[in-house]
Formats: sequence, structure tokens, C-alpha cells
Amino acid sequence: MKSEAATGINVNFAITPEENYFDKVTISLNSRSDDPDLFMSGAYQIWESAVPGYVQESDPFVNDSNLTACRT
Repeated sequence: MKSEAATGINVNFAITPEENYFDKVTISLNSRSDDPDLFMSGAYQIWESAVPGYVQESDPFVNDSNLTACRT
């Protein structure tokens, strides 16, 4: 699916059933594919994602006008 926010940035998103969401995210992260740029995590999963460096603060990306036109 595609959506365009007020910033003019095209967003591609996928709806994944809850029962296999975390498995799909883990596989994508471990494969180091281009997916996903952004993902939802839970209390348990954040530890699995943070240790290998898959999690970063989003503020530096949002606040950098070279990366996005979004302003905070």
C-alpha cells in the first residue's frame, strides 16, 4: 500500500498479521535486506533488536532537512 503524508514523502507500508509479525521483522533484520526502514517492537523484542544495532534514535533523521522535509 502507498500513502503520502503532509510532508510529501511517499510511504510504502505493509500490514502483517500479528501472529507472524515479529518473526517477519526478525528475518528481515537478520538478512540485512533493505526492509524495513521502520518497525514496531515490543519490550522483549527490543533487546533482540538493540544488541546487534538494528535500533537507532529517529530524531537525528527527522531533524536533518537533508534527509526529510519534516520539521519538529
